Amino acid sequence: MSLGIVKIIKSSPLFLELLDEEIDDFIKGCEVERFEPNEHIIREGTDGDEIHLILTGKAWVRRGDLSIAELGKGDILGELILLNQTSRTADVIASTAVDALVIEYDYIFRYFKKNPKLFAILMLNLSRMLAGRLKKAGSDLQAMAFKNKELKNKLKEVTENQDL
Repeated sequence: MSLGIVKIIKSSPLFLELLDEEIDDFIKGCEVERFEPNEHIIREGTDGDEIHLILTGKAWVRRGDLSIAELGKGDILGELILLNQTSRTADVIASTAVDALVIEYDYIFRYFKKNPKLFAILMLNLSRMLAGRLKKAGSDLQAMAFKNKELKNKLKEVTENQDL
């Protein structure tokens, strides 16, 4: 794979602290797949057996009609399969043409037998990524609770003023 792809992979939080040679060796068992605009990269409710790393383009994460996030170059999707093989929790839809490195679940665990150090680093990095997301979710929840309280107070104030 090209030097540009290795650079994008190396910048991804999942691959932090890996040497270029380790990344080169690891990605030999991966493929690059192209997704056209509006094409599903991941479908909510389907069984997951691969991780995608966006190399080019952008994609939306959606649950039902709600857009949760926009992902771009260097972002990882489907990484929870490393912790437990479970069905996908959201749709990921290409908003532009997307090239993604596809990393199969089975390949990751076969590679683990070959290079347990690399697997340990991947799992440590995944833990860090998830801890960061959990911290952000906690902050977001706190902000929403505060907004909710403000809205309740405003509603109470409006209702009391109407009673006068």
